[in-house]
Amino acid sequence: MSTTLPFSNATVAGYKVRTTPESDVVTSATNSIQTPVLTEDISGKLLTVGVNIMTAFSATCTFKLQGSYSPTGVFVDIATMDATLSSSVGVQTFTVDLSKVEVPYYRFIINDGGASIGTSGTLEIFYAYKE
Repeated sequence: MSTTLPFSNATVAGYKVRTTPESDVVTSATNSIQTPVLTEDISGKLLTVGVNIMTAFSATCTFKLQGSYSPTGVFVDIATMDATLSSSVGVQTFTVDLSKVEVPYYRFIINDGGASIGTSGTLEIFYAYKE
């Protein structure tokens, strides 16, 4: 089971910035947290991607960008931003180069491996790229 977070949109200093609201706590310690399928084409872009841990989780977990050729199909890993994402409160940022990646559908996912991360943590996911 997973929790899905929608994105809000902004343009700041020539960058498109997308941010999710703060997540609800997960209902099971092994749930994943994911974004909906992205509605814009980020293929070929250099992204700054991040996660803002707002309330600490109990353990580290994965943070990945996944891609698919179908919005409802199987998603595969495109980039692993962190295999042991810190569970502590704070912002963590990463650079993701999609200059050689061409798929029509993307999403971000945290804890796709089902690690036991507890049920008290909350977070925001964000990404930005130059227009």
